[in-house]
Amino acid sequence: MSQAKGSVNVSLMEAFIAERNANGDWDDFIGRNKRQLNVTRVAEYAGLVNRKVISGKNANPTVSKLFHEAEEMLREQGYFKEDTRTDSEKANDEQKSMGDAIAASRAKVTSESNAALQQENFDLKQKNKELLDKLEKLQAIESYMERTGRW
Repeated sequence: MSQAKGSVNVSLMEAFIAERNANGDWDDFIGRNKRQLNVTRVAEYAGLVNRKVISGKNANPTVSKLFHEAEEMLREQGYFKEDTRTDSEKANDEQKSMGDAIAASRAKVTSESNAALQQENFDLKQKNKELLDKLEKLQAIESYMERTGRW
C-alpha cells in the first residue's frame, strides 16, 4: 500500500472516531457479542476499503492502533460486557462461530439450489399441462376421424 493511501486511511479512521465521539453513537458499531467493536462495520462506515486495513497481516499499523485505542476507550467507558470466559470457552466460542459461518454458507447454497429446483419443477408442470391439453385435443380429433370414417 502506498504511503499516500495509508495516510488517507489514517485520516478516515481519525475522522470516523471523532464523529462517533461527537455523536455518541458507538452502540451501532459494537459486535454481537457485546465485547468488542465490529471491525467490518467500522471499516465500512469509516470509508476504508475493507476490514483488512484494520486487522490482518497487511493491516495499516496506525489505523489498527487507532481502532484498538478506540476499543480500549469504549471498554473504559463501559460500552462492552466484561469478558469473564476462560481461554477454553473463548476457543470454543470461536469454533462455534466458525461452524455457524460454515452452516450459514451451506444453508445459502442449499437455499439457492432449492429455488432453482422449484423453478424447474414449476416449468415442468407448465409443460406437462400444455402437453396434456394437446393430447386431449389430438384424442378428440382422432375420435372424430374414427366416427366419420376419414381415417
